[in-house]
Amino acid sequence: MESTGCDAVMIGRAALSNPWIFSQIHALMKHLDIPQVTLARRFDTMKQYAAASVDQFGESIACRMMRSRLTWVCERAAGKQPVPGVHHAHQYPQ
Repeated sequence: MESTGCDAVMIGRAALSNPWIFSQIHALMKHLDIPQVTLARRFDTMKQYAAASVDQFGESIACRMMRSRLTWVCERAAGKQPVPGVHHAHQYPQ
């Protein structure tokens, strides 16, 4: 944000495949090392997410939801970008 002068950043769907994006952005903004997410942590988080989804939506719906979420997280773990995107910096008037 310092280099572009933008006033805000919209994260949106990136958080679905990388829920750690918030701590990573925080580290960048504070000029700290970006925390790495281990494969074990990714799968622990997915297990917690699956259990919470079953509680909220029931097993049938939660299983359907988890199919895509698990793919996104696994692709990120392999270093792939599941959805290629263009990053835009917008500066809004004061």
